[in-house]
Amino acid sequence: MKIFILTTRFPYPLDKGDKLRIFNQIKILSKFHKVYLCSLNFYNNKVKKNYIELLENYCEEIHIINTSNFSVIKNILLSLFNKLPFQTIFFYNKKIKKLIHSLINKIKPDHIYCQLTRAGEYVKDVKINKTIDYMDTFSIGMKRIGKKSSFLKRIVYNIEYNRQRNYESKLFDYFDYHTITSKEDKKYIHHKMNSKIKIVKNGIDANFFLKENKKKIFDILFVGNMSYEPNIDAAIFLTTKIIPKIKIIFPNIKLLIAGTNPVKRIVQLKNDNIVVSGWMDDIRHAYNISNIFIAPMRIGTGIQNKVLEAMAMKNACVTTKIVNLSIEAPHNAIKIGENSNELANHCINLLQDKKMKEKQINEAYKYIKSEYNWEKTSTPLLNIFKN
Repeated sequence: MKIFILTTRFPYPLDKGDKLRIFNQIKILSKFHKVYLCSLNFYNNKVKKNYIELLENYCEEIHIINTSNFSVIKNILLSLFNKLPFQTIFFYNKKIKKLIHSLINKIKPDHIYCQLTRAGEYVKDVKINKTIDYMDTFSIGMKRIGKKSSFLKRIVYNIEYNRQRNYESKLFDYFDYHTITSKEDKKYIHHKMNSKIKIVKNGIDANFFLKENKKKIFDILFVGNMSYEPNIDAAIFLTTKIIPKIKIIFPNIKLLIAGTNPVKRIVQLKNDNIVVSGWMDDIRHAYNISNIFIAPMRIGTGIQNKVLEAMAMKNACVTTKIVNLSIEAPHNAIKIGENSNELANHCINLLQDKKMKEKQINEAYKYIKSEYNWEKTSTPLLNIFKN
């Protein structure tokens, strides 16, 4: 079968959750189908030749369609007179739509796989079997971020929440099949037929994320895209509310905050106890030199890939209920805290009790090996194309 995959970002490097998801799905799909990739890209984000060559191992054809900053600015202004979500308007361009339709007419795919609602506007009217991957329910993410924002930002996030919620529902009817990462996200797609949405979880490449016995330099690690608001909120919460409580017991505690594009608010968190690394060529190094992994997320949606990676790298994990609602790890595989006291105490106990820590690590590793390998998590997606 010919599958035309549309993404709003080139799937490499793996510095964002949507890239990680589609890259690994392409690898799986290419074993059984012919994959034709079409990715949007901003002119200032040059796609490196070796990135393209890597994807060529799995794709019959790769088409990168560049969009200009001028187009984005124009769309933002037009958003004032449009009811589409801001992020859909941000990525939309009529000329690009014509190019995409031209490619589809030339390739003549059997199925279109559209990643994220923000790409849906390009192909919703194409009369070919189509699947939309919601991935996460972005509307509820906007609502949660809005609650933690300043007054003016809250207004903007609430507008986007309402627009995105309505769009998620309306877009449903244009597509034949629908996928999402978790049961938790699925329940927030407000459509009378949302029971038809298939759960396609993310996965982990356990052959890549292998623990190496290296000296532990940091006691605690937090990883993520540090320009993403839920990660920014979590990092500030961690450094201002959780770490001070841990320092009462461990005054020399060392924290590593690793991840791409740290904004000024994150860079300013640096001190004698806290290192902000920015982009790392190999994120496995951060896991290998750290003892405990914490994801103190208070907002956001979807499966947190960083927690799966930490479990595979055999770091004891501490997180919040909102994160584990999607991962569904058993209580003996992860520590859950609902406030700074609980999260700090979990970290302290794991640092003090090596036997408890090792037992939790082993249970977590068994869980992700069983439930989160890409071959298993991609089966519902493969079944869609089989049918």
